[in-house]
Amino acid sequence: MKRKILGIAPYEELNHSMHIISEQYPEVETTIYTADLVEGQTLAAELYTDGYDAIISRGGTAKLIRQVVSLPVIDVSLSIYDVLSSIRLAENYTNNFAIVGYPSITEKAHLLCDLLGYKIEIHTIDETLDADALLDTLVDKNYELILCDAITNRIAL
Repeated sequence: MKRKILGIAPYEELNHSMHIISEQYPEVETTIYTADLVEGQTLAAELYTDGYDAIISRGGTAKLIRQVVSLPVIDVSLSIYDVLSSIRLAENYTNNFAIVGYPSITEKAHLLCDLLGYKIEIHTIDETLDADALLDTLVDKNYELILCDAITNRIAL
């Protein structure tokens, strides 16, 4: 029996990665869209009854999708290595940077900073935090670079 998976990628690069990986599994039928947060949640609510076995997404979008579907929602989470790589890359440009993101990012960043003794300002986004105001505050503090998730990046732009 062929499995049917719905992919809802919060950003285009993840959509591309999902397509590449799905090609390695011809026994799995995949349908992949790019939709972020509420848009992704709405799309999942509209499509999940179309015979899908599971939904794959990431971060805040996966969390919102779980609220409206009865299917398993698989969160493509970041690894500690991903976060460490981003910190190391940022250090090539400046030591004056902050990290902003949802808990899936900031929990790993806090763990790494505690283990490695890094003094990096880290802010966790949730439904109550005004990301625009937070970014303005970080600019006022003269941060040269902000490591963030796709949502925060879109707000910053």
